Amino acid sequence: RCPLTKGPKSPKVADDVQPIAEYTQRQLVMLINWIESDDVLRTEDELLTEVMSQLGMGYRGRRIVEAITSAIRAARAPSSNR
Repeated sequence: RCPLTKGPKSPKVADDVQPIAEYTQRQLVMLINWIESDDVLRTEDELLTEVMSQLGMGYRGRRIVEAITSAIRAARAPSSNR
């Protein structure tokens, strides 16, 4: 289930596109973890593009890239609980 829509589909199916500032880093990390749960290996740039696509964002603006890249790095960081 998609963490942002609570349904089986991603936010990509949503009619309205929210500004990147409307998403918390936690929400973006949850979306990234959901995307990566298919076990497909993606580079950081490929994952950035996929997250943007899932959120319906077509413009690769500075704030969008910074927010998603930060969330990708947080999602991929080794857990301190291991």
